[in-house]
Amino acid sequence: MHTTDLIGRLLSALDDASPTAVVDVVEQFLHEAFGARGSDVLVIDYDLDMLTPLPRQASPLGGGTPVDGSDAGDAFRTQEIVQVSSPKGARVFVPLTLRAEQLGILEIELPAATSASDLLPDLAHVGTCVAHVLQAVVPLSDVLEGARRHEPMALAAEMQWALLPIRAFECTAFGIAGQLVPAYEVGGDMFDHAMGRESLLVTATDAMGHGLRASLLTTLAVNTLRNARRSGASIDAQAATADRTLNTQFGGDQFVTALIMEVDLATGEVDVVNAGSPPAYRINGGAVETVKFEADLPLGMFGSTPYTVQHSTLRSGQRLVLVSDGVLEAEPRDGGEPYGDRRLEGALLATRHLRPHEAVRLIAAGVRSYRNTQLRDDATIVCLDWK
Repeated sequence: MHTTDLIGRLLSALDDASPTAVVDVVEQFLHEAFGARGSDVLVIDYDLDMLTPLPRQASPLGGGTPVDGSDAGDAFRTQEIVQVSSPKGARVFVPLTLRAEQLGILEIELPAATSASDLLPDLAHVGTCVAHVLQAVVPLSDVLEGARRHEPMALAAEMQWALLPIRAFECTAFGIAGQLVPAYEVGGDMFDHAMGRESLLVTATDAMGHGLRASLLTTLAVNTLRNARRSGASIDAQAATADRTLNTQFGGDQFVTALIMEVDLATGEVDVVNAGSPPAYRINGGAVETVKFEADLPLGMFGSTPYTVQHSTLRSGQRLVLVSDGVLEAEPRDGGEPYGDRRLEGALLATRHLRPHEAVRLIAAGVRSYRNTQLRDDATIVCLDWK
C-alpha cells in the first residue's frame, strides 16, 4: 500500500479514538499494515532520562527503559531508527519527533518472515504521524501525562512546565533546545523562544526566591514579555513593560533577571537586553568564549529602569549557550566547590559536536550528577546552534 494511504488510515483511526486508546490503535494498525506482533509507544520523562510505555486501555502502566544503555535509548539519542534482529524476528525502535522536539520512541516487534529493512522508510513516516498525534492528545489526558513522571511534581514545577514552549526545534537557519533542572522541583527558572518572519527571539529568566512564589513571579514576567512581544514591542520596550508590571504587582520586593535576545534570521546579527543575567557562552570550533553583556537592573526592581540594547553577531557553525546561575552555583552534597565556569566549559566542549537536544540533555545530567541530590537552586540550560 502507498505510504500516503497508510498514513491516511492511521490518522483516521487515531482521530476517531479516545486519547487513552492511542497505543491500542497504533498496535492494531501496525499488525494490519506490517504484520507486527506487538508494539509500544514509549514517552520520554521530564528529566530526559527514562522512556516509559504509555498505558493501554486494558493493562496497567509498564516499567521504564533508561535512555542510556538501551536500544530504545540509542534511537532516542541519535534520532535514527535502530533495528535489532533475532531468530524470532526483529525489534525496531522509531523516534517520535517533531522538528527536534523528542516525544519518545515507537517500539515495534516484527516477525522473522518480514524484511524489516525494507519497511524502515514507511515506519519512519508512521513515527512522524504518531508524534503529531501525541503532541495533540497528551495534554488531553492525565493518564498519558502521568506516564512522563517518575515522582510527584511540585505545584511550582507544574506551573513552570505548563508555561514552557516546546523544548527543541530545528530548521534550516538554526537549532535550539532547552531544559529545566531539576524537573520536578523547578520554581523560578524559565526559557522561551519564538520564531517570527525575520527573527528569532530567545529569553532566559530567573525569578528571585524558590517555590510557588517564584513560579508566580516567573509566570507574570514571561506572560508580560510575550504580550509585549506579540504587540510588536522592541526588546527594550518588552523589558521596560515587564519591569513596570512586576514592580506594580510586587512593589520592588521581588525581581526577575532576564536575558532577552533577538537574532536576525538573514544575517545572524543579535540584539540583546541584559537585565542582570549571567554571561552567555559561545562555542566556536574547539574554543569556548564567555560573552558578557553590560547588565542593567533586573525586571521589577524600580519599574522605571531604562534598558539598553547591545549588539553581537552569530557566525555560521557557532553555538550559543545560556545558563542561569543555578548551573554555575550547583554544589556537591558532601561539600566542595560549586560546579563553576571550568566544569561548564568542559561540558560545553565535550558536547559541541552533538545536536542541541542531546547536548542539553547531557549537560543537565552532568549538573544533576555533580550535585548528587536535588539542586539547592533550579537551573536553566538553553543551546542555540546557528547554521
